[in-house]
Amino acid sequence: MDDTKRRLTRQFIIFQLIAFGSFAPMNYYNVFLKEIGFSSQQIGLWASIGGVIAMVTLPIWGIISDKIRSPKKTYLISMVVYAAIFALMPTAGRMLALSSLPLYALIVLYYLVKQPTHSLQDAWFVSTLSARGVNYSVTRLWGSAGFAVVSLGIGMVVDFTGIDAVFYLAPLLILPLTILCLRFREEDYNTPEYRALEQAEREKQKAQTVKLQPWKLFKNYYFVTAFIMTIVLSIYTAITGSFYAYILEHAGVSAEKYGLISGYGAFVQVACMLFVNRYCRRASLPKLLIAAGIFAVAENVLYAVASNLFMMFIAGTVWGISMGINVTALPTYIYSLVPREYAATAQTFNGTVIMVLAIVGNLAGGYLIASIGIVQYNFGVAALQAVLTLLFALSIPFGRKVLKIPAPDSVVNAQ
Repeated sequence: MDDTKRRLTRQFIIFQLIAFGSFAPMNYYNVFLKEIGFSSQQIGLWASIGGVIAMVTLPIWGIISDKIRSPKKTYLISMVVYAAIFALMPTAGRMLALSSLPLYALIVLYYLVKQPTHSLQDAWFVSTLSARGVNYSVTRLWGSAGFAVVSLGIGMVVDFTGIDAVFYLAPLLILPLTILCLRFREEDYNTPEYRALEQAEREKQKAQTVKLQPWKLFKNYYFVTAFIMTIVLSIYTAITGSFYAYILEHAGVSAEKYGLISGYGAFVQVACMLFVNRYCRRASLPKLLIAAGIFAVAENVLYAVASNLFMMFIAGTVWGISMGINVTALPTYIYSLVPREYAATAQTFNGTVIMVLAIVGNLAGGYLIASIGIVQYNFGVAALQAVLTLLFALSIPFGRKVLKIPAPDSVVNAQ
């Protein structure tokens, strides 16, 4: 690796550490709602409303990013809004008896930026690094490390500080991240090869008279089938996290332990990413995603049978393995399937699929948990993940051998 790539890698490692550290307080969002009196149906309903908000606005974030050719700017806007929301959330929550309007307004804003902070970050990080020959997953594992450290730290002190204090951590971390990102100039890291690529891209764009047509991505069979694994591997983020306090309650574990379990799971995720990057290079990205799906099934089965803190840590181990494979393979796989000019749009479409899942899953989940219980609910989720993982596994040979659709190298070849 040349000096330019080393400097770029170091820069994005710092970005990942701080950015994902700032996401750790999100673990306590639904725990906070439960603490101030929200029922499972209310939590599920608000998560579904949030999914509708994000589904409508998320593609707009991506299209704007591609139009202005700066996912960094839109990413920073979403992060600053997220920081402001979390700084105000505890006060609004404690005012609920006087007026629900401030809290509800913050919840709406939260869902307006929650998914874009992740999708736009992936779009900016992946496109910037991949175009310069840097492996995204090398920096991404440091994001998991940052998340793990902050989550464990929160888990150790939340019994003493209370949940409200957790929310103030997000703006404290996002402030230095914003300053560092604003100071970052991509042109300082352009290699000669990249400059040649950029020049060719600019000439190509000048020659084109047709505007961007993001909907053409849905004619890409392998891009569309990738959404199957997006659903399987996003159930934890989109749905399970909303009801994790109920999973802990069933297992006889206090909700305040959430940070310890998720922090531990994030460390497992880092170890898994290191293992995948080092030893799984001969596996194609779809095979890695299928493996992640199998671990996701096991995770939800463990949630259903867990009865103590030790079993929840086992479930956290399996979650860490699944997520480690997921974040190593899925963003890179999606990026590899689309033209470069559609990078941000593709990632935000992927985020929109997550939002659709969140709308349906949270709305149904809140009522299912209230009616059939958390155990049967988790078994049902595991069954759904198993079916979808099998469907994805079959979709690739079906596309190649039955539909005769040529597969990109990333579908059939090793990384």
